[in-house]
Amino acid sequence: MDYKQEKYILRLAGKMLKAFDQMAVENLMEIGAFHPQDYIFDIEARVWITPSENESLFKLPLFFDKAVFEKPSFNPPMAPSVGVSSKEAQKLRITIEDLRASLQEKTSVINVLKTTRKALEEDFLKGVDSHIETKEELEELKGTYQTLELEFNNEQAEKNKLIDQMENLEAQVEDLLLMKDELFLIKNELDEKQAALIEELNEREESFRQVNEEVASLKYELSSFREEKDRLLKKQEIYKNYVKTEKKRADSFETNVSKLNQGILKLKDLRKKDKINIQNLENYKKTQSNKEARELNVLIGDSFEIDNSPHWYIETAGEVKGPFSFHDMKSLQKYGKINLDTPVKKKTDAFWNSVGQDYELTANIITHTENINGSEVFRYFVNRSDYRAPFHGAATIEIDGQEITGFCTSLSVGGSFMELPKLDLDIMNKGGTATLRINSGTLSQDLVAPVIMRNFSHEKPCGIGLQFQSLDDEQRNIIISYVSSYLENFKKTA
Repeated sequence: MDYKQEKYILRLAGKMLKAFDQMAVENLMEIGAFHPQDYIFDIEARVWITPSENESLFKLPLFFDKAVFEKPSFNPPMAPSVGVSSKEAQKLRITIEDLRASLQEKTSVINVLKTTRKALEEDFLKGVDSHIETKEELEELKGTYQTLELEFNNEQAEKNKLIDQMENLEAQVEDLLLMKDELFLIKNELDEKQAALIEELNEREESFRQVNEEVASLKYELSSFREEKDRLLKKQEIYKNYVKTEKKRADSFETNVSKLNQGILKLKDLRKKDKINIQNLENYKKTQSNKEARELNVLIGDSFEIDNSPHWYIETAGEVKGPFSFHDMKSLQKYGKINLDTPVKKKTDAFWNSVGQDYELTANIITHTENINGSEVFRYFVNRSDYRAPFHGAATIEIDGQEITGFCTSLSVGGSFMELPKLDLDIMNKGGTATLRINSGTLSQDLVAPVIMRNFSHEKPCGIGLQFQSLDDEQRNIIISYVSSYLENFKKTA
């Protein structure tokens, strides 16, 4: 395709018409100096056309705003003023120089002729009387002079004409130089645009890489959530089995008591002499009844009694020790044998936990001492409002405007523990503040409350220990209602 031939005329600012080749037209459209839907004049076809309707002839910009232009009602002249190439300008300069040299040479000849004429006139005046024949020569010379003078005048006119042409050529050369500067500016703008496009492409590649990293991170978190879901489902199954086992034990216990009552009645009817045995059986029955009453009435008033039987295990120096009673565990705490990070679990627990995350070992304990059959017996109670009940529900914590989703595994008026797939220590700081949100479902209504981050667990279960910063009456009642409901269900199960 011939890009160099100037085949199109454009309307520029100030209603000026100017000829351009195809590449120049495409460059003007690319930098926004000419709109693809504006009209240009095809010199060969002698018609007005638009580049947007002739995509086979022009390379259009990728993006441009739609616009409407009025088609001109005139056609440019047959031979519009076009630029002169540098080679033609050079040829014209050489021609002008040749003409100047020729004119200078003829001027020298004329000057010589003038000098000769003057000498001849002097000779004529001196020898007019004696040299009449020279008059004819003088007339001839005069005719020659007039001819030369006429030629000189013609040469002078031609010189002036050439000077005018040279000035015109110089003006055209200046136009070409200006056009060169404009094209250079256009080239610089195109180079800057290209650099900007390359930079934008690099930024988009970087953005795409970051998006890929975020997608990979989300996939990892999704995998962690799925693992957490499977773990919680297993834990839920263990709790269900535990409840079933406890129900079977309760049913078995009631059956045994019923059999004892029947045996006592039979013994009373059959043998009065076995009073002692009957009395022993009644005492046994009374003991069993009292035991049942104690087990079924562990929850009394505003307090919940902690099971003090030996069912606690600890792990220290890589060794599992136990079982210990709750009294033993408090003694180990008191004398520094265990700390908040010591792994601990109950006999019925499926997973190990730390002392600092166990709701019974960290709650405010009320101790009651009794003397039974001459032995001092310790009983431990937790206020219902301070009791940290197991909880399994989705929760969201907001830290510095960033929301993190996890699972709340325990809840009390004092605080809660929230399990997370991982800890982001860039925004999580011990003692820092956040906002905890638990949607209604397990709770009677939504709970949104400010919290303080107190403890971090980096091993399973991974998560944060949270302390409520301040609760209003409504928020406190939501938590107490859940804890009381949990304790009542626990009491019924027992």
